[in-house]
Amino acid sequence: MSLSRSVISGASWAYVSHFGGKLLTFAATAVLARVLFPSEFGVVAFALVVLGLIDVVRDFGFKDALIYLDGAPADTADTAFFLNLCSGVIFCALILLLAPFAAHFIDDSRIVSILRIMAPAVLIDSLSLTHEGLLQKRLQFRQRFAADITAVIVKSTITIVLAFSGFNVWSLVIGYLAGTTTRTLARWYWLDWRPRWRWFGERVGPLWRYGRHILAVRILAAFVDRADQIMVAFLLGEAKLGLFYLAGRVSEVLISSIYNVVTHVIFPVFAKMREKREQLLEAYFKTTKICAMASFPLGFGVCVVAPELVIVLFGEAWTEAIPLLRVLTLTGIALTLPWSAGDVVKAIGRPDINTVFHAVEAVYILPIVWFVAYQSRDALLTAEANMVCVLFASLCRIVYTSWFLKLKATFYLSAFRGPFLSSLAMVVVVLLWRSQTPDLSNMVSLVGSVACGALSYMAVLWLLEKREIVDAYHRIRDNLRSA
Repeated sequence: MSLSRSVISGASWAYVSHFGGKLLTFAATAVLARVLFPSEFGVVAFALVVLGLIDVVRDFGFKDALIYLDGAPADTADTAFFLNLCSGVIFCALILLLAPFAAHFIDDSRIVSILRIMAPAVLIDSLSLTHEGLLQKRLQFRQRFAADITAVIVKSTITIVLAFSGFNVWSLVIGYLAGTTTRTLARWYWLDWRPRWRWFGERVGPLWRYGRHILAVRILAAFVDRADQIMVAFLLGEAKLGLFYLAGRVSEVLISSIYNVVTHVIFPVFAKMREKREQLLEAYFKTTKICAMASFPLGFGVCVVAPELVIVLFGEAWTEAIPLLRVLTLTGIALTLPWSAGDVVKAIGRPDINTVFHAVEAVYILPIVWFVAYQSRDALLTAEANMVCVLFASLCRIVYTSWFLKLKATFYLSAFRGPFLSSLAMVVVVLLWRSQTPDLSNMVSLVGSVACGALSYMAVLWLLEKREIVDAYHRIRDNLRSA
């Protein structure tokens, strides 16, 4: 299969998996929001914050190293598997041992049991990290994302059934564990590689030399990109965290996860183009533009319809999450704009650039967000402070990347102009429509706003980007016909 066909196939499977999985996740979250209080949501959210911080460090960047290194012989994969397994055992044991300390931050004794029950998920997932890396390296996106969607289906189904059966917070815990187990089993099923219990010390060096920068970036990114969530979790209590978690979930599903999906597809593709500068930059431009076409209208649209969206999906009890949703959605747009640039520098063998950026950002973002959270004890002000910091950091990354890659000054302007202006027109049309229909029910107002917004956005985008849209359509059609 050609590289372009691999990208199209991978993107297709990625988005089928993504949107199918997120629909199920939304359904599960909406069900739980109507049977749980914000404080109960917050207890599980705290456990997810802890596990999320551990998740970023436990493979030490070896998965990305496997993707980048030429050949990645079987003995390298065997060594990476062994290292990932040892890491999973260590971190699982640490969670079990340190779980009682969580009671100092969350005023709910269940947090200790929740963490201990969820701890084995770290070990279970470590058994398939090497499989995930090899599936990406081989561009086997159908298998990669089939495993993910299977896990989401199992997780969401179990969570919803248990929630209706009265398990409350435990439905989230058991669903999380079941989803992780299913994803690991599915990756083993889809990949025709089995680890052998062999250790090759000489393979650790190449894995570590590349992976250490990925590890450093992930550690820094975990604290920088989630600074507001972490500060709310440790300073403001479970009730505020529950509101923050729900608003962040919507933003993550609609904005951040778009770029997460693209990253899984595009990094191994960029890595194969690293010796072909013009081809790499063209792919980077198209990736950046396509992602902006998706994230801009979704982000600005959510800001407009946030009141109806929250009430329709989650109920009146969650109205405090509306301003948080708006801020976190705008933060998501700012946060993800330079992500593809990070994949480019990783692909050309310079992951250290990402490390430096995250290190510099940590120096000012963490103290600012911590100070605002500590002084105000207000989740919204904390989120707003983080948004300003993230926007500044993203602009700095874009400027530096333009200089480093020797891009023309109009590169990002050309990528963002059409999506931004189309989104702006969409917001104006939706606000005008809503001003003329103030007495509609929340559901009707939401549906009408989405319809008006989608039609106006596509119409303006067609006027501004007609040639590129037509070219993309023909390219995809030709590749699908030859598949």
